[in-house]
Amino acid sequence: MSRNVGQGRRNRGAGAEEPLPGDALRGGQSGAVLVLVLLALPAFVLLLGLVVDVGLLYLARVQLRAALDMGALAGAQELDLDALARGELRLVEEAARREATALTRRNLVAAFGAEVLDRAVIRVVVYQAGPTAPLVHQVTGRSLVDPTVGVVAEVPVRLAVLGRLLPEVTLRAHADASVVGRE
Repeated sequence: MSRNVGQGRRNRGAGAEEPLPGDALRGGQSGAVLVLVLLALPAFVLLLGLVVDVGLLYLARVQLRAALDMGALAGAQELDLDALARGELRLVEEAARREATALTRRNLVAAFGAEVLDRAVIRVVVYQAGPTAPLVHQVTGRSLVDPTVGVVAEVPVRLAVLGRLLPEVTLRAHADASVVGRE
């Protein structure tokens, strides 16, 4: 009785069947690779989900920092023109705070959608620092010698793939913009 080549034995004629190379090594392990693949598949899927979510978190952090940068720059443009005419660099605090908050909110909506404003925390601090009256930045601890607008925000971000394990992550970032006089 002869078998086809694909069935595990070679027929050399005259009824002699010779085992194919590797038949002795397999010895009852047919399907073992399938079991290993099935066991490893969930780990591969979790790893893929982790890679996707880390990439999305990185993108969200870049978008958050860009929104804060633009907000801080908008606030730093609110110069006190009367003080500037006297040679002093000062900001109109309420206007700087209002403009920084408004532009930060608009950019967060553009990046994350309108629902982000329900849970985002935005804080704007205006530092009226000067060479003779330096101040300490509340977030970074650095010494400020120029009028500065600081914007800090916390934004919840939902994970795309691993959302059932960690429903959301809160991203926190800050940005500053200073008004620097001519020397």
